[in-house]
Amino acid sequence: MDKKRNYATSLVRVEPKAVYPSHRHNDIEEVFLLEGDFLIEGVRMVPGDFCRSEPGSVHGPSTTESGALLLVFASQHDEMLV
Repeated sequence: MDKKRNYATSLVRVEPKAVYPSHRHNDIEEVFLLEGDFLIEGVRMVPGDFCRSEPGSVHGPSTTESGALLLVFASQHDEMLV
């Protein structure tokens, strides 16, 4: 955790069929898929895939069919758009 930037590096396990809500990025977000599958903006990620989002960009809901293990670098101040 970088407390000065409010930016975290996290290993995230996502349960099958889970949905992460729509959100706006406050800072750069980087996601690396280690296991499973993850669907972001209509693109199905498989292990080894990487996704980078710029500050101010918006993601709709993201989902997984089989579950996923993600390495995530992200701001703790993203805006949820539920």
